[in-house]
Amino acid sequence: DVVASLVKNGFSKEAEYEADALGQRIAAASGYEAGALRRFLQRLGKDGGSGGLMSTHPAPADRLENLPDIGSSSVPKPAAIEARDARFRAATRS
Repeated sequence: DVVASLVKNGFSKEAEYEADALGQRIAAASGYEAGALRRFLQRLGKDGGSGGLMSTHPAPADRLENLPDIGSSSVPKPAAIEARDARFRAATRS
């Protein structure tokens, strides 16, 4: 029943929008670019993004419309990510 519910019915639109917003914040806090999910959803909208497994998700345009703009400066980088970035910059200087 659980698999059938998730695959056939999916979650509510509100749950999907909440998952997008939370995933965006978690990814940004982990050091990924804050705008990556927004660009992914834009590409998904251009390349289709409907039918099959996507039929249980809101349309990419609706997900984009409901995705908060967190910007790049609103999510602090953990110290470990700052240290990794500094090592990378130092290693790639010519």
